[in-house]
Amino acid sequence: MNVRLESKTATYSATALALVVIAAQVGCLGEPTYAPRDARVQASGDGGRDLANVVLISIDTTRADHLSSYGFAKPTTPNIDAVAADGLLFLRAQSTNSVTLPAHSSMLTGMRPPTHGVRDNYDYRLADEHTTLAELLQQEGYQTAAFVSAFPLKEEFGLSQGFDVYDDTLTRKRDDVPEMLQRPANVTTEAAIGWLEAHHEKPFFLFVHYFDPHAPYDPPEEFAKLFPRDSYAAEIAFADDQVGRLLSKLQELGLYDSATVIITSDHGEGLGEHGEETHSFFIYQTTAHVPLVFKPAHKGADDAGRGTRVKQPVSVVDIAPTFLDALGLAIPATMQGVSLLDYRHGKSPRAAGAGVYAESLVPTMFDCAPLRSLVADKWQYIWTVRPELYDLDEDPGQLDNVVGDYPEVADRLEAKLRAIIENPNATQPEASRLVLDDRARAKLQSLGYLGGTVQDHQDLDPSMRDPKDFMRAYQSIMQAEGMIASARFDEAARLCETLLRSEPDVFRAHQILAKVAQIQERESDAIAHYERAIDAAEKTLRRQHDEQRRAPLGVADARTTLGELLFRQGDIAEAREHFRAGMRDFPEYARVFYQYGGVLAELAAGNSDADEKAKLLAEARSVLEAAIEVKPESVEAHSNLGYVHLLGGDYEAARRHIQQAIALNPNHVPARNNLQRLRMLSDQ
Repeated sequence: MNVRLESKTATYSATALALVVIAAQVGCLGEPTYAPRDARVQASGDGGRDLANVVLISIDTTRADHLSSYGFAKPTTPNIDAVAADGLLFLRAQSTNSVTLPAHSSMLTGMRPPTHGVRDNYDYRLADEHTTLAELLQQEGYQTAAFVSAFPLKEEFGLSQGFDVYDDTLTRKRDDVPEMLQRPANVTTEAAIGWLEAHHEKPFFLFVHYFDPHAPYDPPEEFAKLFPRDSYAAEIAFADDQVGRLLSKLQELGLYDSATVIITSDHGEGLGEHGEETHSFFIYQTTAHVPLVFKPAHKGADDAGRGTRVKQPVSVVDIAPTFLDALGLAIPATMQGVSLLDYRHGKSPRAAGAGVYAESLVPTMFDCAPLRSLVADKWQYIWTVRPELYDLDEDPGQLDNVVGDYPEVADRLEAKLRAIIENPNATQPEASRLVLDDRARAKLQSLGYLGGTVQDHQDLDPSMRDPKDFMRAYQSIMQAEGMIASARFDEAARLCETLLRSEPDVFRAHQILAKVAQIQERESDAIAHYERAIDAAEKTLRRQHDEQRRAPLGVADARTTLGELLFRQGDIAEAREHFRAGMRDFPEYARVFYQYGGVLAELAAGNSDADEKAKLLAEARSVLEAAIEVKPESVEAHSNLGYVHLLGGDYEAARRHIQQAIALNPNHVPARNNLQRLRMLSDQ
């Protein structure tokens, strides 16, 4: 690694920028870009010191074929290339899912998504019943710290289990999109280095997550200049620079050689191939193939595996077992990955043809079939309505589906997939659900995750729609959401109107039209579009004849907003019907409860009939108490319940809930207004 002793306030390294230019002239494959090993050991002062530290670095949204060590034409990753020259590089590593949270759950548990239960970024959290790598190492006396850089890995999603420190501090990336929260790589590195400097004396597990290559691509100017017209590559180069900076700190502390390091990604990026601009929908190699570089601890003269390039398929589920094996710790039977340590000596720990699993359930949000994949030897088999088989040696771009030419290969790999899906793990806990509020959903949507409800129980039915047939519509919805984020409302509406002429039952397109009408204060149009959205969702449910199928959570949002609009227009009876339907169908969705409770409070406040007012207040209390039971930290529920108690004359209960709302959010205006009302009435 390039040794860079820089000030703590440095944003990124001028040395690394120079290295990229030099690498472009002399090449960077096969040899480290930093000092030869002897000089590095002398400089680092390891002196045979054997601290069994482990470091996991995940660079979000990084296609393997965009690293120079994987053959990219431009020198994007001199630092990762240097680590690969010090260890093993896996040429055919696979993620388990093409979105962030499920893939990282696999990294930290050693389990596939059907077993750990996290199938999407929305509405899931890693169940507490699972044991993570951090928990196992914590039990062995390790210090454990994580530094993550984007909202999908925030603590509430369950990955913080076992970490002494879980730093998920995020900042706004773009002023015009306030919901877009992430942390640039240099800031994440700064935080991780600060922790290292204070905790390097005892064994540690350090997990660092970078998010920069994720769309929208906005690299620092210095890197943008090095990679003109390729912002994605520039973002990867910037992340690589920060990897180098972090590992240089390990070297400076005398810990690099004795550390076990793995560098990987959660998924790749479509970049327009197969019609997918970003990721999450398909599981072709554009998004499933990830880099995986493994540098074992080098002890004395043991150089086994140095510079090895492994072609056999491996998976991110292998990361946790590899770390445990490298430390001499037992690998739990619940882990479905294998240790990669044997590859140091030319042995394969996975049986020939066993294959590694990946999935995408995002198509099921749109009434399409799920996608499941197995990569075994040179083959990738994608199991869906029209299955696909690709020879990755002969057809790395996956342009020629040879499923008809090799039916015996397809049948064999499909049988393996069926076994994985039908028997994920007899002891797995039930999937842990996390119902996100509107603000959290907006943060995920700002990152390009559409949101919806994946059908995680669904078997493949030949009557389902093949996801390949929906990609154009999916891209239209993605474009429309991007237009709304950029305040191009009329363009978004026109795009959705065009889509609905050929795809009349796409719930999300109707929902976007409703939101645009609402933003433009065309309430009657908004009501009509929300009604059509709900009709489209219900038609889809009826068509599936599937009792387990879950209606998209967007229907709860549509019913809630529709109830508010109808209430404002004076259609009280219809408004109440939508609120009640929302509470009945989505008992876990707090917003429909607290908004309905607020409407009932307003009706009670304007009602002069004492008996009718008492009935409205009683219903409001019941609804708002249910909201708090669903979401105890709901500011709106506490504020509205305080107002209901205030209207009913129970000032003590009113004060308790209003103060709770203000404690949760001191800047919540309705709660402060309710407190002012309470003070005025109390004085009287």
